[in-house]
Amino acid sequence: MKIPNSFQILTPEEKKFVLLVERGDCASVAKLVRALKYNYQLFDINCLDPLGRSALSIAIINENPEMMGLLLSEGRF
Repeated sequence: MKIPNSFQILTPEEKKFVLLVERGDCASVAKLVRALKYNYQLFDINCLDPLGRSALSIAIINENPEMMGLLLSEGRF
């Protein structure tokens, strides 16, 4: 039986990523995503926060078009 994503435990990198997206810190999000992508660390850009929201959903809710564009260009949405 597969556990739904909203109940999976986030890695420390994913927790930091979601927090930075929530804060709207585009520069730090871009830096973190690129660093993790090029270091081949386990990181799911489509991870869900404890409320079941993806990073893109958070950017949309916060009406942050810069973050939306960043996530769409870096992610696999």
